[in-house]
Amino acid sequence: MKRFLVVACLFLLAACVREPEPRRRLGKIEFETSCNDEAQSRFDTGLALLHHMMYDEAQKNFYAATAMDEQCAMAYWGMAMSRLHALSAGRPDGAALGKSVGDLGRARAMESTTLREQTYIEALATFFAQWDRVDHATRFAAWEAAQKKLYDAYPDDTDAAAFYALAHIATAPATDKTYRHHKAAAKILESLHVSHPEHPGALHYLVRAYDNPELAGRGEDAAKAYAELAPKVPQAQHAPSHVFVRTGEWQDTIEFNARAMGAARRMTVAGGMTYHFVHAADFQMYAYLQGGWDRRAESILRQFARVEAFQDDFASAYGLAAAPARYHLERMDWEGAAKLPVGNPTDFPWEKYPAARALTHFARGIGAARSGDSDSARAAVGELNAIHAELEESAPYWAFLVDARRKAVEAWIAHAEGRRRPTSRTG
Repeated sequence: MKRFLVVACLFLLAACVREPEPRRRLGKIEFETSCNDEAQSRFDTGLALLHHMMYDEAQKNFYAATAMDEQCAMAYWGMAMSRLHALSAGRPDGAALGKSVGDLGRARAMESTTLREQTYIEALATFFAQWDRVDHATRFAAWEAAQKKLYDAYPDDTDAAAFYALAHIATAPATDKTYRHHKAAAKILESLHVSHPEHPGALHYLVRAYDNPELAGRGEDAAKAYAELAPKVPQAQHAPSHVFVRTGEWQDTIEFNARAMGAARRMTVAGGMTYHFVHAADFQMYAYLQGGWDRRAESILRQFARVEAFQDDFASAYGLAAAPARYHLERMDWEGAAKLPVGNPTDFPWEKYPAARALTHFARGIGAARSGDSDSARAAVGELNAIHAELEESAPYWAFLVDARRKAVEAWIAHAEGRRRPTSRTG
């Protein structure tokens, strides 16, 4: 067992072990494992990418580590951890959850693991256990509790602290406007950043802790430091804009997301443009519109049109639907909004992402109602009704948002028809 301190930098590697991509700075990682030297190096890279929420790239490196050392238990942990997606809007599907159970089973079977490694593995297993019988929120709460035990057992473990802070942010109640979880996580992460100023998780999760209306003003220094830490990592360039959007720093939002898009443009996942490109472009669209730069905003839609295929992911679906909706609604182009095509691009699997589809129907409904076309607006309400029913049990948070959008369309229909309130929700 050896201890490896990556002093200057870590490097982002391609899926192909023999032909790594050009080297990129990722930050400093110090994580002791029972893997051999070659696998340890790959594990370190994978862990850094995991903290950057570059999940697909992290998984490739963890997989490579298992090829270099079949007894590298933490590499199997890493493959499962890269499917958790703690702060992502999308959720892992049944296939991904099943694979993670298998990976953790292999990790548990290794005889050379240390007690600390076993604790990491068992903590993560609480999330994937009974995934087909226990709801998502309950499993997240169990994972947070297990990460707290891991953090308490190893208080000097940098990554244990970072992951517990991440878990605490991920389980913050959406209705809690005191941001108690975010404040507690920020306290841990601020201390961690002082002692480990180049740890990617400490900085990234600190930015995420400040991603709310009350705390955003405290996050600008951390946001800029995080971007500087990993200048070629798309998520490191995009994440700061979660703070800048809240503080109204439109030029910073534009510039940082331009960097994110540039870094992401060279990355494909399963033959499609990575969702990191789409997500950053959506944020850039919003910033352009807030600054009144309409022609630059339109260029985002032209860039989308030139992409041959997009990664099959919720973040791709959301950005592809949100960006054109923003472009028309923010400019009060009601007729353009009413005519937005549903399911564009046509070769994307929209049927898998009802919450994203709802954005297009919302824009069409608002546009039609504001244009005086109540019949088309009611048709949009009908589509939103169907999506709301589809999400009500499986994704209540997104169902709540669809309901809010449905009510907004109904209100504009009522206004257009001279009524003080909507007649019903059925359209």
